[in-house]
Amino acid sequence: METKVLLGIQTEKGTPSTTLKVLPFTDFGVKPDVNKIESKVLSSGRWTKDTFAGKQSVAGDLGIEPTINSLELLLQIAGFKKSTDTYKSGAFDKYATIVNDFTNDEMHLKYEDCLVNTITITAQQEAFLNVKTSVIGMKSSANDGKFAGTSEELKDKDYPLICYGAKLISEDKDESATVESVEITINNSLEGKGGLNTRFNTKIVQNGRGSVEATINFNSFDKANYLKAMKMLTDNSTIKLQLELKESLEESKGRKMTIELPRVKMTNVELGDLEGAGTLTRTMSALPVNGDPITFKIEGTEIAQ
Repeated sequence: METKVLLGIQTEKGTPSTTLKVLPFTDFGVKPDVNKIESKVLSSGRWTKDTFAGKQSVAGDLGIEPTINSLELLLQIAGFKKSTDTYKSGAFDKYATIVNDFTNDEMHLKYEDCLVNTITITAQQEAFLNVKTSVIGMKSSANDGKFAGTSEELKDKDYPLICYGAKLISEDKDESATVESVEITINNSLEGKGGLNTRFNTKIVQNGRGSVEATINFNSFDKANYLKAMKMLTDNSTIKLQLELKESLEESKGRKMTIELPRVKMTNVELGDLEGAGTLTRTMSALPVNGDPITFKIEGTEIAQ
């Protein structure tokens, strides 16, 4: 099937965007979820008497191989605000319109007032950066005909973030050579709420504390690394963690994004592959410094097209 996934930041809640960007998507599972309500009447014999369509919500996963610009779009609807060159946590006051456009079949699915509930960023050996999000929205529609609005390519579409040359810095020490993969997950704990006068969500609220976790998989067992991690776990001590990603293999070319977790605590230390060379996995929780458990800093000059 010939399909595109488009995303546009809305000017306000309730006003769908008509100018959207083409996302470098790898997976799309966003869909309407219609709750069927069954009649409770007992006098209808052995069969359910009737049903009707109840609450209709929007939810599902969206995966991309991100460029910096596409990741910025997702951060805006995940509760982050840009100050100068850095995204920091803020209010959920930006919503997105997402369109799945089936160009050959002349049909499009539209989802309005969408936010990102969870976002998982995975950097691993020999791979493009992978970002998977869980989306929650308020309104959906299935439409005959192609999307009639404007769809634009991202300016940096030819420069996806790559993991080769990425740097993982722990306590100002570069640990990249011993790490196979890093996974950072942000959970915003969002939930849609409806009302008596509509089938759709009327607001999206935070139903609990958000969280940020980081999981680091090392390529082999190292005694010093293991003992240090266990001491952090038992002493309840904190460190700073940074993941640096570039859009070009050339050091002086293109932009760099630094994901910083300024204060993390160890929550689990696990050994594996005891029959082989051994592996080590560290799981950490990020805690806020000045209100921010995680920041995204963009440096450098965008590569000319």
